Amino acid sequence: MTSVEQKNELWDRITPSAYRQALSTVPTSVVVAAGMNDRRPIGMVIGTFSTVSMDPPLVGFFGDHRSSTLSPLLGCERITFSLLRQEDLEHCEAFRLPLDERFDHVPWHESAYATPAIDDALLTVHTRVDRIFDAGDHTCVLAEVLEVESGPTSKRPLVFYRHRLSRLDPGQLLDDELWQLGWESPE
Repeated sequence: MTSVEQKNELWDRITPSAYRQALSTVPTSVVVAAGMNDRRPIGMVIGTFSTVSMDPPLVGFFGDHRSSTLSPLLGCERITFSLLRQEDLEHCEAFRLPLDERFDHVPWHESAYATPAIDDALLTVHTRVDRIFDAGDHTCVLAEVLEVESGPTSKRPLVFYRHRLSRLDPGQLLDDELWQLGWESPE
């Protein structure tokens, strides 16, 4: 069966809208992916940031082919990822502005890696782009981690859940002493 036949068979069972609705139940982080293009900061909000590998340390994200920001960002050799805090809702609004205005409305600094980093991010990951490839209607970007900076531990991340920006409910978090899935703590 060809990929076109498989796609048509899938859409006979579930519509694109139902597929999108079902997957909206997977909460995602809200991260700014940013680089420098001709000495000007460019960036976009992504909800697909993920750790990929521990050895070597790799992270990645998927950018929609329809994004007008993706192409200029893919021209950057280095990208910094800034995990937004739940207090950073206005940053998301700033990244809806035209590309050349986004960083005018967000506190940021140029990192030691010559990339834009959002001030007071919960987590900042500095990377060098390792490889880029198509993945359906998205582009997958894998990046080698150069440095990781942790932000304020008293803050919580902004999350995207059911098509909305959301906050974690601290009253519903599990005990710190409970280590999930049998993994050993790295420290």
